[in-house]
Amino acid sequence: MLGTLLAGLVLLVFHALLFPRVSDPDAFYHWGHAAVYREAGPLAADFPWTAVSIIGEVGADLWYGLHLLVLPFAGGELGPSATPTRVAALLLAVGGMAVVARVATAHRWVAAPLWPALFLMAVPNVLFRYLSIRPEVLSIPLALLLMSGWVRGRVAVVALAAFGMAWIHLSMFWLIVGVGVAGAIGSAAAERRVDAGQAARLAGVLLGGLATGALLR
Repeated sequence: MLGTLLAGLVLLVFHALLFPRVSDPDAFYHWGHAAVYREAGPLAADFPWTAVSIIGEVGADLWYGLHLLVLPFAGGELGPSATPTRVAALLLAVGGMAVVARVATAHRWVAAPLWPALFLMAVPNVLFRYLSIRPEVLSIPLALLLMSGWVRGRVAVVALAAFGMAWIHLSMFWLIVGVGVAGAIGSAAAERRVDAGQAARLAGVLLGGLATGALLR
């Protein structure tokens, strides 16, 4: 909890320093896509402004989960202004940092409450992204959770993290598979409690979570 609060404070400070601007105009695209779902329903596949893109051709959304999460802040009387995008960006980033805080606590990292704030501040490009509506705000913390679940042999955590990454940010599917491969190699090298049978179960639920998240988009 303390780690999440500290990260939230960092985010609030930089949002205030940036005000009245936004860090990334791509946020308005994600806001607009969420507004379509709010107006036409979550199963809408007609994206009129994407007629010359693959999104318009196949009627699919690579960031479907992200746009559903942004939906409460989009459309309606809020209008296409910076205020709802800034609020949505802040809440998404706090959610991502809550995941980082959970991983830091579960693995008993030194000074665990400081890690979410350090995660934000360590690289300027990371902070820039976490001040906007972007899918990696959640998918990267979920990748950490996925690795954490694998090395601890937590089947449910692996399944949910893989599902969440695919549902929110399908173009990062390779990272889901990569984390599984790295976790398997690392566990074997370190002779951890994840044996061959458990590794097979983890691989199965990882691929199942990926497939479910992809199909539900």
